[in-house]
Amino acid sequence: MEDKIRICFATPQLSYGGAERVVSVLAGKLAELGHDVSIIIYDRKNDEYQTSDKVKRYYLCDETYSRVSVIRRIQRIMYVRKYIKKHRFEFIVPFLERAVIQTFIATRGLNIKFISTLRNNPYELSRSERIKTDFIAWFADAHFVQNQSQKSYYCKKIQRKTFVVSNPVNEIFIEHSKNYSEHVKKIVSMGRLFPQKNYDLLIDAIKLVYEKYKDISVYIWGIGTEHNRLSERIKSEGLEKCMFLKGRTQDVEGAMADADLFVMTSDYEGMPNSLLEAMTYGMPCISTDCPTGPSELIKSGENGILVPLKDKKALAESIMWFIENPEKAILCGKNARKSVVEKHTADYICKKFLDECRGIR
Repeated sequence: MEDKIRICFATPQLSYGGAERVVSVLAGKLAELGHDVSIIIYDRKNDEYQTSDKVKRYYLCDETYSRVSVIRRIQRIMYVRKYIKKHRFEFIVPFLERAVIQTFIATRGLNIKFISTLRNNPYELSRSERIKTDFIAWFADAHFVQNQSQKSYYCKKIQRKTFVVSNPVNEIFIEHSKNYSEHVKKIVSMGRLFPQKNYDLLIDAIKLVYEKYKDISVYIWGIGTEHNRLSERIKSEGLEKCMFLKGRTQDVEGAMADADLFVMTSDYEGMPNSLLEAMTYGMPCISTDCPTGPSELIKSGENGILVPLKDKKALAESIMWFIENPEKAILCGKNARKSVVEKHTADYICKKFLDECRGIR
């Protein structure tokens, strides 16, 4: 094909998180379009996201390492550099902080276009993380973010080299749409069980809803450090008959298929994949109006509802409004799908991404 690019992504793993899911979808679509695509992956997992067989994978965990942690980190950087020099990638795009830092060091002095990335809310980074992120973005050939709010964080010099491309959605959510129920009873939420996701807010809101509607059920999909604490909290609030921690699933569409409402309670985000997938699928959605991402997807009252951060009463009232107005829930779900589907197909996102890559050649 004409204008073929040789591109490599780098990620600590290819499972579990939203950033990793974006890598799998973006890399797979680029490879299917005929480009030479590779992924450098730090650790091998049994439950990796599926991607195209045309994508070449290089696992750093297959290399030999010292038992000394400092030496091991240096060796990892050297192995990344070895792969880059051997395969002569034209572009390298690392995802997540560890890969961004180590790949940046590994590419110094090499003839390769380095595209740094940001996959979360920059205002929530620690001071040391901000310094490292800003430093790398300053010297990168380009900087890749998910939304305008992230871009506006940076100084003018970095903004001039920053491009905004949102997340691609897995084609299964585009090919299939929601079959709606006449009732709103089953609620689903998805994401890592980490403090950032603020599932305590969901528990607080459901406690209020459950006082009035005893036939609701809430399924939380995800794993993380908060699992045991959240499980105990659900029991202590007397909600164990209606709230369930379901663990991790690769069948996100299946988890949404028989649900009636999607709720996200995060304190901050980058561009939340689970919310984007739910909207693309046609789910009625409620999200906290957290920085950054949800307000760029949801126009409250039309294709979903935004509620203030940490406001359990507003969240409970929004859930009950959907329960009491199932026809409005269906309309919001249909409007959600219509508002996001065209601009988040893998084809559309890949075209935008390729245009940006070609612009820095």
